[in-house]
Amino acid sequence: MKYRFAEMIWHEIRDAAQQDRVAVLPVATYEDHGPHLPVDVDVVLCTEICERAVNRIPSEAVLAPPVSHGYSPHHMDFHGTLTIDWDVFIRYVKNVCDSLAYHGFQRILIVNGHGSNTSPLDLARQLNRAFVQVAAKVKPSVVVIHVAKQREQAIQLPNFGGPLGPDDPLFRRFFENLPKEFRDQFPQPSPDTPEKPRRDNGNSPFTGSGSGIVVTADGYILTNRHVIENATRLKVITADGREHPARLRGVDTQSDLAVIKIDAKNLRPAQFAEASNVRIGEFAIRQPP
Repeated sequence: MKYRFAEMIWHEIRDAAQQDRVAVLPVATYEDHGPHLPVDVDVVLCTEICERAVNRIPSEAVLAPPVSHGYSPHHMDFHGTLTIDWDVFIRYVKNVCDSLAYHGFQRILIVNGHGSNTSPLDLARQLNRAFVQVAAKVKPSVVVIHVAKQREQAIQLPNFGGPLGPDDPLFRRFFENLPKEFRDQFPQPSPDTPEKPRRDNGNSPFTGSGSGIVVTADGYILTNRHVIENATRLKVITADGREHPARLRGVDTQSDLAVIKIDAKNLRPAQFAEASNVRIGEFAIRQPP
């Protein structure tokens, strides 16, 4: 059974998360270790310990790629030390953990192989826990938006090689749902023979999706413009699992924001921070009382 994250195909990683396997994350750094050891000692030892442990229980754990760079400014007088700022290190580790959690891993074990990483890692743990708590509280205000889009003209797909060619339905769907600014970078058919826009007869499949935030109890929802761009139909799924058809009520291109509306009552709106009280560097979302 595979247990090295980096060697897995994406669906194997999905399956590993669904099996509730623990993601083991080695964290170390490159620094001097006297006149007798190479600078990768921390990385090698920490990763090898994790490797041998996970190898014994491959059905219960997954070995994530190591975080190889840590906080070590006090060693910079010795050649070979590579250090990153403590705040960058915290955000980096948190982002890795957030990614693992997003993919479904419920348990993440961070194994530290460098002493000076301890305090920043503790801050990263606290920050991650704070985000988890906020996410749990804000979840009732988050909705899923499914989008059926109008195809304005035939799109000439690029051929990047590999197993998915330009005629593959999966690749075509992926490319057509990319932002228009990206699609415009590739040659398109002549405007002299454009494909006529398709009318949505109510049967067009939902091929795109995004998220939104409930801003009023009677069904106004804030989302991004690119989520609903060229939409012919919108369907919203609220936190309680109910499905609602939605209507577009307004778009602001410059800020990439859009407002949609569903017919619903007693929704739980998110509460936004007061703009006058927000300082640069602060997070502006908070849970309503």
